[in-house]
Amino acid sequence: MSKGWIITLVVLGVVLVGGGTIVGTCFGMANEEAKIRVLIEAKQRDNTSEFDNMKKKIAQVAQIPDAKFDALKELFQAHAESRTTGGGGLMKWVQESVPDVGQAGDVYDKVLNVITASRDAWTMRQKEILNMQAQHDGYFEVYPRAWVLAFCGREKLPRVQIVTSTATAEAFESGVDDDVTLDL
Repeated sequence: MSKGWIITLVVLGVVLVGGGTIVGTCFGMANEEAKIRVLIEAKQRDNTSEFDNMKKKIAQVAQIPDAKFDALKELFQAHAESRTTGGGGLMKWVQESVPDVGQAGDVYDKVLNVITASRDAWTMRQKEILNMQAQHDGYFEVYPRAWVLAFCGREKLPRVQIVTSTATAEAFESGVDDDVTLDL
């Protein structure tokens, strides 16, 4: 073999290895972006489910005071009826019913605990998806990754949906939050 062929084969080998390395790196970067994209989209759907679960949990626990109030109302109505009709078995029924009704005050603490725990868990989920979004956006801010992703036709994801209150949105829009009253 002549020197010309050896040089050509070496150059061709270097080009093939270099090209293969670049292509492999490009695939790796595109695959990494695809993984975080899929994770963000799944987390957004999961957050929708969790938000629904949180609202149902709070609503169901909040219904308990109404049930306790109804039990207390029945107790007093029965007591009033027995006093007017002269029934004698009421005292035993009152003694059996009062401990259950006496726990009605604890229900509000339970409701508060469910609300607080659910809201804290929801806040953590919101922060997790925002962190994922920041990681994904970062892929498009550093080079050469941004070039590789643009070459592969990838784009930044639209902003993830963060659920917040109207009052918070208005405060961030105006830059003012003067509301310090509790709407109970």
